[in-house]
Amino acid sequence: MTAGIVHLVAPNALLMPLKSFNADGTGYVSDVLRAIYYAVNHNAKVVNMSFEFTSPSVELAAAITYATSKNVICVASAGNDASITLVYPSGLANVIDVASTSNNNTPSWFSNCESVDLQI
Repeated sequence: MTAGIVHLVAPNALLMPLKSFNADGTGYVSDVLRAIYYAVNHNAKVVNMSFEFTSPSVELAAAITYATSKNVICVASAGNDASITLVYPSGLANVIDVASTSNNNTPSWFSNCESVDLQI
């Protein structure tokens, strides 16, 4: 869905879809790390992370610090479980965390939007 929105607003943007989760939504931080490093080392300008982990990870923080040190913009979902719980990677200082809004431009009922950088 996010790639579709990017294509609508920036039809000439080049997208690099990388898979780091299984079809059932499960996955490992190591797979996410591999995707981040791959994207950065293959000239990505933006890394979108539409997922959440409930616990911080030193390795994830290091990968994102690596990305931002290379001027890559990192964006992540603030979460979609209608809570005020901090999730990761959006909870990291060098990540733009994004929440959802409804058609009325109010926070979506499911969105974690307590302290986000951007609501769309």
